[in-house]
Amino acid sequence: MSLFIAFEGIDGCGKSTQARVLAEKLKEFGKDVVLTREPGATKVGKVIREMLFTTEIDPVTEVFLFASDRSSHINEVISPSLDAGKTVITDRYLLSSVVYQGIGKDVGKDFVLNVNNPITKNFVPDLTIILDMPVDIALKRVQNANRFEKYDLQERVREGFLDEASKNPEKVKVINGNQSISRVSEDILNLVLSGGNV
Repeated sequence: MSLFIAFEGIDGCGKSTQARVLAEKLKEFGKDVVLTREPGATKVGKVIREMLFTTEIDPVTEVFLFASDRSSHINEVISPSLDAGKTVITDRYLLSSVVYQGIGKDVGKDFVLNVNNPITKNFVPDLTIILDMPVDIALKRVQNANRFEKYDLQERVREGFLDEASKNPEKVKVINGNQSISRVSEDILNLVLSGGNV
């Protein structure tokens, strides 16, 4: 049975590490796992990622660039993998656009969703895991900081993630990321196992 899991959170919270650890753990359970990310999982996405992280771009244009990356990501990676019965774990997905551009940069949540809804269609994660921690601690972990990694923006983004989680507690879960890597990964695995999909 296919399973679609998205990792979200502020920059430096440990998403990429924990997504990789979960993928490895689920493989031990015999799951066929595809580990992916946004932006940059496809040829088109790699070009978009380079633009997004190296160029000053207005927030509305960011929405469309992330949406273009997401369209390619769904068509080339997510959809074929889920159709094949695989488990897909993605480091960032739609909620990042909702929170970073929609809330953090004041573009508006509805605008972001209206742009993305025709793209995401039925591709909604079975589980979204938000790793939460104080912004000052997370930013100390960041190497090669990009233009998104500014304290004020990350504070708004953190609040946005927590607010979105409170609105959909069944499918969006918050994990305390301010713990050891092993403890966080244990909490995540227990959460996934409790869903009965493994």
